[in-house]
Amino acid sequence: MSDEDVHPSEYNKLRSIYKCYIDSYNALFQLKTEKEEELKSIYKMIKTELIDSNRYQPKKVMQEILDIIPYNNRYAKSYLFLVKLISDDYLVT
Repeated sequence: MSDEDVHPSEYNKLRSIYKCYIDSYNALFQLKTEKEEELKSIYKMIKTELIDSNRYQPKKVMQEILDIIPYNNRYAKSYLFLVKLISDDYLVT
């Protein structure tokens, strides 16, 4: 696939359609904090953009967050905190 095959307008259109996914996953993969208030803001974004909009089930989001830990294990406690928030809010076991 060459650069000529991808039109900027198509890319921008897809980018705007999937903005909530992209922003949420960028926040998760680039997580660099252990501060509770910042983690709660990330949780709020995940909750509104992915879970409450019925795009993902809470259990799926929890599993994907747990799958990210090996790639950024320095912040494992932060990821586990996010998983705990989801689990407590949605009673996922």
